[in-house]
Amino acid sequence: MANSIDNTVSAYQIDWTTGALKPVAGSPFVTGIDPNVFAVSNNYLYLFSGNEVSGSSKSISGYAIDTLSGVLTPVPGSPFTGHGSPANYIAVDAVHNVLYQPTFPAPLGDAFNINTIDPATGTITFVDITALFEAQEAEAMLTDSSGEILYVIDRWRPGTSDTSTAVGSFAIDPVTGQLSILGTHYQTASHNEYASLAVAP
Repeated sequence: MANSIDNTVSAYQIDWTTGALKPVAGSPFVTGIDPNVFAVSNNYLYLFSGNEVSGSSKSISGYAIDTLSGVLTPVPGSPFTGHGSPANYIAVDAVHNVLYQPTFPAPLGDAFNINTIDPATGTITFVDITALFEAQEAEAMLTDSSGEILYVIDRWRPGTSDTSTAVGSFAIDPVTGQLSILGTHYQTASHNEYASLAVAP
């Protein structure tokens, strides 16, 4: 759970019999400034936090997850510079070890930053930017468990006063990490900038 007041993340263990929560030893853990959105790698080994604060550089914090205790340990080099604005919207493709982050606003459209994840350490490295797409203003992002598709909630009419959102998908190139639009983006009834996504396998 993000704690933007004191720039920490709280972690809890789940009792799978009762559903009760128990704080993880050492929780809360320090993050970058103003943690906002989390992304867990599909293999559950790493947690990434998108951090955002007005007027300051965005950042991405990375943690190794102890799969037995739930303790979070910062990965080498964390927090990392967010290459774009805002850095808090992120998605992880653990199959191909890629972390995506939107780059909007851009003068000709929006794109996504491609960051590689070192599977041994969790360290992320900025490597490329995807092709420009029509302005999207992504507000939530999620990859499927196969690492083949990136799902995005974005603005239906970017750059206008219309705050309604849309949902769409992108195919992920398994070699380069580049994205290509799949089908149609569909308008939703949501007007919530904190809209979220869930995918059932």
